[in-house]
Amino acid sequence: MLRPATSPLRPPVAAEGLDIPLALPRIDLALLGGFRFQCRPGCGLCCFAEPAVTAAERHQLVQIEPELEFVEGARGWAFLTSRPNGGACELLTDTRCRAHAARPTPCQQFPITVHVSDRAQASLVLSCPGIDAAGILRWSGGPPIPVGPRGLDAELDAADAEWVRSGTERELDRHAIRRGRSISLHDLAALRAGLHRELPWPVDEDFPSEEPPDPSDGLAGLPVTFVPGHGRVAFATHAGGWMLFELSEVGDEPGTLGVIPPPTATPEVTTQGEQLLRGYLHYLLERDDAVEGVLAQEAPEGSVEEGLAADLIRTAATVLSRASVLQRLDGRDGALDAADLWEGVRATDAEWLDRPTTGRRF
Repeated sequence: MLRPATSPLRPPVAAEGLDIPLALPRIDLALLGGFRFQCRPGCGLCCFAEPAVTAAERHQLVQIEPELEFVEGARGWAFLTSRPNGGACELLTDTRCRAHAARPTPCQQFPITVHVSDRAQASLVLSCPGIDAAGILRWSGGPPIPVGPRGLDAELDAADAEWVRSGTERELDRHAIRRGRSISLHDLAALRAGLHRELPWPVDEDFPSEEPPDPSDGLAGLPVTFVPGHGRVAFATHAGGWMLFELSEVGDEPGTLGVIPPPTATPEVTTQGEQLLRGYLHYLLERDDAVEGVLAQEAPEGSVEEGLAADLIRTAATVLSRASVLQRLDGRDGALDAADLWEGVRATDAEWLDRPTTGRRF
């Protein structure tokens, strides 16, 4: 079943203490168009996290798992704990959730993520291996014709319900106060159009790309991706290059897959590989968190356009570098093709979404 590119939320709900229905703003679904999603059995990548839970969700979970532990948060929120050594959520056993029917909202709506700034905009966590690359390839020449997604109905319902529960028009109004700097919607559209026409692209001087974190800072903070044949693989910095760890669901000491030096110049890429990476950069440009991430920087250098272009170049260099390292982990060498670049995108996208912005995410 296809969803339209822009879909209303549930019917208007009555404001507390009023008989007049309160119409909530819509979640913009344009960035979900053309993607297909099917959860991949045996993956469990999304469960290597500590999801937030409401008080009501916590009550339901302890009915199923009385011994569950939580990290206490502010204003009634809590977080499910994960196992040590970068392990998975306590509820995961053999890549299956023991409380799947009562799983928290972040788990229900994954791989959809919603960023709230001037609007509520849905996009996808492209690190999820259940998403295919066809949706990104549609963007290789710039923003494509809007179409609907496939296989995301339940996840969209969860996102809609959370927006009804926690989002109001006042949330959008508060965004203007949170911003460190402002940019008009007209100027933002012009900025994006210019960068779409002349897409920023990394050159030899942008390599080696930024290193992943040091493993001594904690394995839970390392970038993680799903690699067929290895499972959940994390990147860490090492004196000899990048060290790759195979993370254990139960929190055992991770296995070391090897140390592979990242490229020191722009890797060779096939035509199809370049199309996929260009599609990803065009897609990033349309995510609201791209501009909001630049505006959130404490001491931004240059204009918003310059900051966004620099972010895109750094991200592209990281995608290329991780694609190259994963290719060599697979025992191959040569020009990076579309499949290689898609692996690089999946190994990078979650970090983009974790950046602080002047908006908020749910």
